[in-house]
Amino acid sequence: MDPTGADAREVSTVTYSDERAPDPRVTQLQAELAAASDPVAHLRDLMLDHIDTVAGRYAGRIESWDVVNEPLAFTSGALDASNPYFQLLGEDYIADAFRAARAVDPSARLFLNEVGTERIPDKFG
Repeated sequence: MDPTGADAREVSTVTYSDERAPDPRVTQLQAELAAASDPVAHLRDLMLDHIDTVAGRYAGRIESWDVVNEPLAFTSGALDASNPYFQLLGEDYIADAFRAARAVDPSARLFLNEVGTERIPDKFG
């Protein structure tokens, strides 16, 4: 899809890291949500604006996107209860993220990225 003819895959438009992989952006997000008058609306707006900005910038030039990254709990197939997207937006955040990515880049292949599915049988549910 890019001018050189190479296929490109972009990772994670919606991601969250927890205590296993500390990330200063998580601390910033938590502080921002705590200060927001409506944390649910604020997080939804942040997520959708980020998808629109990132996927929109590269629409038509990226073959595939990892739209949602690591939404499952580490050792099970359940959604990660510590994930602020799940806590505030519910399980629909995943479908919302995919709909937003599809609207911005209709030709891209869209993926949910989840670690350990080949090694942790419970993640296959």
